[in-house]
Amino acid sequence: MSGSQLALVQTVLEGARGETTTAWKLALLELKTYAPDAGCVAVVIRAYERGQCEPWCAAALLEAIGHPDGYATALEILQLAPGALAESYAGTALVRMRGADALADLAAVLDDDRLPQRAHEGAARGLAAMADPRADDVLLRAVDRGRIRTSIAGSVASERGIPAARLVSWLRGGDSRRRNLAAWTVFHLAAQGPLLKELEIAMHAALADAPLPFTPEQRSELRERLAN
Repeated sequence: MSGSQLALVQTVLEGARGETTTAWKLALLELKTYAPDAGCVAVVIRAYERGQCEPWCAAALLEAIGHPDGYATALEILQLAPGALAESYAGTALVRMRGADALADLAAVLDDDRLPQRAHEGAARGLAAMADPRADDVLLRAVDRGRIRTSIAGSVASERGIPAARLVSWLRGGDSRRRNLAAWTVFHLAAQGPLLKELEIAMHAALADAPLPFTPEQRSELRERLAN
């Protein structure tokens, strides 16, 4: 553990307690540029276990550091689902630490109906960071079982790079869960830039003909995005 890494960890810990302003956010980003370090993880876990570090802060630090020694603690935070975005940090932390080997644990969280929706959606955020194509099936199963909101699933799907042809098929199909998922995926994709023409046409048709889970404001925003 270098002195620079430890200083960054301390900056985050102090900032999370309100002792600094935005420096801790920059410190989190900088931590990701270093090699994963077991010593830094030990500092974070000790602070978390002593109640000197909120769960969201611990999860954010463990994700930024990326050393697998923090895996069990990140998984615990994900399952506890304490709020304040702790679950989102924890889900992505698991993938940063173990890559595709975290898929089984993320799927187990999504399949556990005893856990709150926050835990399920934190696990889904982890899927967004995973290159393994099997994560698509885990995401779809979670959507079909109502584990996560389609708005969250769409955000995850937009990051996963689901093929446009598949989204077009869902938009034109009769499965409302798939159609809603595709619509939310397009909502997020359209914010990133132009869509393939076929997907744009399918989205316009769905907006005109199908019941979709958007407020009037969201419909208007999506139409504006599609027009750009």
